[in-house]
Amino acid sequence: MREEVGRLLESFRIGPSLLKAALRQFPRQMWRYRPRPDRPSIHDMVVELAESEASLYVMSRQWIIQPGAALQETAGRSRPRPSFFFDQTVLESLKIISHLRRSTYKLLCNLPDHCWDYTAVHPRDGSIALNQWLMGQERHIPALVEQMRANYDSWVKMHPAKKLKSSDGLENSAESLEVK
Repeated sequence: MREEVGRLLESFRIGPSLLKAALRQFPRQMWRYRPRPDRPSIHDMVVELAESEASLYVMSRQWIIQPGAALQETAGRSRPRPSFFFDQTVLESLKIISHLRRSTYKLLCNLPDHCWDYTAVHPRDGSIALNQWLMGQERHIPALVEQMRANYDSWVKMHPAKKLKSSDGLENSAESLEVK
């Protein structure tokens, strides 16, 4: 199992880098585009991911300290958000995501092998082992990137063949999304 957990941990660790690389592919002008009113924009997805990452950070610690307990999820898409909720920038959200993911990764890497069999009662998934939960978490960012690509494909159909500049007059670049 340790080999499988190591692979999962590495995939989990690189999630924020995958997200940053994906964001560099999408013009900033389309980050607030919604293909439909009920679908989130790229901006919304990244802000929600920061909230989800905070929940993941807390849950992973609950799992280790209180095996078998019912976990409390702080993030949830079903709850309505006030309009100012999404005023957080993508860059601010990326910083939160990167920092919390790095902290959670370090904690999980240092767990003794027996901890990976700990179960807890997850609010959506029911009783689940820590290693199974990690499988779902390591797929979360790649799934969001696919959703972002679908938004982009929809947006391109509405804005064909334009070379767009970001709101600050510069084209998207790797430097603009670097998070220290």
